[in-house]
Amino acid sequence: MYPVRRFVFLFLLLIGSAGASAAEPACRLTVGIQETLDPVFFVETMAPTLAHLRKTMPQCRIASELFAPADIHRAAEKKSIDFFMADSGIFAYEESRVGARDLASRTGPMSKDPSRAVSSAIFVRADRTDMKTLADLKGRSVAAVDPLSFDGWLIAQALISREGFDADTFWGRRIFSDYHDPDVAELVLNGDADVGILKACELESLLRRHSYDPASLRIIRPETGGGLACRRSAPLYPDVVFASLPHVEPVILKRIARALLEQKPSDAGYAWGIAGDFKGVDELYRTLRLGPYSYLRSFNWDVFWEQYRTLILMLIGIVISGIVHIIRVNRLVDVRTAQLREALRRQEALEKEARLSRQKLSQVERAGVVSQMSGMLAHEVLQPVAALINFAGGLRMYTKKTYGDDPTVEHAAFVIREEARRVSEIVERVRAYAKGKSAPRETVRAADVVAAAVRTFEHSTTSENVRLDIRVPAGLVFTVNRLEMELVVFNLMKNGAAAMKDVEGKRLAVSASQENGRIRIDVCDAGPRMTDEAFSRLAEPVTSMKEDGLGLGLSICRAIAEHHGGRLDFRRGETGLTASVIVPAAEGEQHD
Repeated sequence: MYPVRRFVFLFLLLIGSAGASAAEPACRLTVGIQETLDPVFFVETMAPTLAHLRKTMPQCRIASELFAPADIHRAAEKKSIDFFMADSGIFAYEESRVGARDLASRTGPMSKDPSRAVSSAIFVRADRTDMKTLADLKGRSVAAVDPLSFDGWLIAQALISREGFDADTFWGRRIFSDYHDPDVAELVLNGDADVGILKACELESLLRRHSYDPASLRIIRPETGGGLACRRSAPLYPDVVFASLPHVEPVILKRIARALLEQKPSDAGYAWGIAGDFKGVDELYRTLRLGPYSYLRSFNWDVFWEQYRTLILMLIGIVISGIVHIIRVNRLVDVRTAQLREALRRQEALEKEARLSRQKLSQVERAGVVSQMSGMLAHEVLQPVAALINFAGGLRMYTKKTYGDDPTVEHAAFVIREEARRVSEIVERVRAYAKGKSAPRETVRAADVVAAAVRTFEHSTTSENVRLDIRVPAGLVFTVNRLEMELVVFNLMKNGAAAMKDVEGKRLAVSASQENGRIRIDVCDAGPRMTDEAFSRLAEPVTSMKEDGLGLGLSICRAIAEHHGGRLDFRRGETGLTASVIVPAAEGEQHD
């Protein structure tokens, strides 16, 4: 273990117990002693203190026990000790873990402030110009008294760690004298070690005892001031602390504290005082991962948590805050996006409605203009048509009188007169539409209406290369204006033929059927498939199936069908379009 310290402790314990009373004590107190403290402490402080306490409190039996630094904590948790004397680093740890309280702190002959009583001196031979800073000492051989000495080795190691070096690997060869000769200063002066480390003021003591030349040794990184009249290299810390544990009764605490502060200084000048600043001592042990923090050297989750708890909690807080922020922002974005989409949808709907309204208004305006123009045109066309009929009759009479009966001329004059009369009827019908008059209706066969429309279609230029397929049963009868219905069928056939202008093998099918009291006439072409946009326009009031059309043909056909109580219908296939006019069938009449 630590033979010098343990021998001194047992010897002093034996001396201290020699005069103890054999009477049954009124109280029993146990003081734990940190066994890694230097022998001077045992001689100059521990033994006089325990003797003074036993003398001051004869009714109590005061026992003492040595503990390793880590064992002090376990003893405090188990309440197997009531007080302990340990360096300020051990006390700072126990203060935060078990609630230990400092009753007194040791002061030395060279220190005035109990809070700044100990430090460490790092020194080299004065003639070693190759070692001037801490960085120059890396890899050098070093001599010290004890690897667990707080106010010697450990303070120096903490300084090296704070300077950014790994204290465990910083030094080369290590030599520890363990309070034997040759001492640390002699090892450095003889060249056995490059660097020496001693507690502050110990270097001055060695120089005096051995008559060494003070100028022969040089302090690395010297610090001054702070109330310690010795050369040093590191910050100042409190010295050994006499601490109590929470379970001790207040009356005992008061008597122990008073006894410590009233104790006279030792012959070497050591005494008890009050230290108010233990800042940094706990961090020193944590930095070096020694004593109470030795478990930090073996990695596990407990160690990781203990070492980085604050950082982990901060990161967790940041992550949680980030997640909450992201969720909140995403929620706001979703809400805003939904609102924006709804606003865009409403805007698009309003724009579409406005566009359709403008289109419908334009179509109505066009229809009105065309209606007015058709009335004017019909009025102007009637006179030339009437003249055409008269000239055809006169030509027929003239040729008959001059050349006799000629069947060809007779037929030509008849056809001219009939077609002119047909034109006249169409014009009169347009005028009637313009004036809002209803046309006279008659009961006719659908086959006759389709046949008349086919004859007109065959005489038009759009019928070129168009093969017709007519399938209209003879028994289908409806009550309509014959001329108007012929115009509807003819217009649908003409539109179908126009849709097939770029198609080879043009075929136009016209068929009729009766179902549920209504007659349906279908005109089906074999043109290309109509686009969605073009197909949707067929439902508009004024539309055209041709790119250069005015949109009046289907409009007139739709109006005629609706005046007859029917409608126009369109069906789109893989190829071609089927246009249908649907009107009520005649009631109670069938023609063969």
